[in-house]
Amino acid sequence: MRFVVELSYDGTRYHGWQVQQNAHSVQAELNTALAKLLGNPVETIGCGRTDTGVHALQFFAHFDNPTPLPHNFIFRVNKILPNDIAIHEVYKVNDTFNARFDATYRLYEYHLHSKPDPFLVNRSYYRYGSLDFGAMNLAAQKLFDYTDFECFSKTRTQVYTFNCKIMQAKWQKTHESRHVFTIQADRFLRNMVRAIVGSLIDVGSGKLTIQGFEAMIQSKKRTEAGLSVPAHGLYLKSIGYDYTLTPFEKIDE
Repeated sequence: MRFVVELSYDGTRYHGWQVQQNAHSVQAELNTALAKLLGNPVETIGCGRTDTGVHALQFFAHFDNPTPLPHNFIFRVNKILPNDIAIHEVYKVNDTFNARFDATYRLYEYHLHSKPDPFLVNRSYYRYGSLDFGAMNLAAQKLFDYTDFECFSKTRTQVYTFNCKIMQAKWQKTHESRHVFTIQADRFLRNMVRAIVGSLIDVGSGKLTIQGFEAMIQSKKRTEAGLSVPAHGLYLKSIGYDYTLTPFEKIDE
């Protein structure tokens, strides 16, 4: 039987989602907790990757188990997991469902603040100085005119295409000194969001014009784009699925 867990995590202590040798990962913690509770090895498949230090407000992972899940599954597995990872829901899905490949979109937020705040350490990127968010939003709108985003991709990465369909991209002020960049696409390249944000900050600081931003995209060269902003300001906020094709049957606790 195939099940899906919906979870969230603080990525501060982890080298991203995916299991790696000699590195602490969210997936390894989840696999270990599930195996301990269910009494057999469990290999989860996540809805995507997050890099070291990146947080997830919503994340889905599927796994197979030969028997129904035990009573109070969510409560019991959360007792095993560290307190910076939490499972919120569990669903029964069809055996062909894949948390990664069946996702129709992913939505990220990047949090930025311009005044020191001890409560935002490891939660938002502190950048001193004013930025022209109007110009940054005008530049962000140019993303809709393109599909090839190789210039924002981490180099030496193995992907079959650099094409992504951007569905949403905008900056919003959430507080006197805080802004959030929201971006949604069918898929993202490694390091893509952080490189986009870094390039938009170059526009907002006057280092790069909007025309230069477009030329950078057209160049398809990572060396032409801005620096990647720190990972701790990035959040995977939501994942989309076509629930008419793959119904999520919620398991009552």
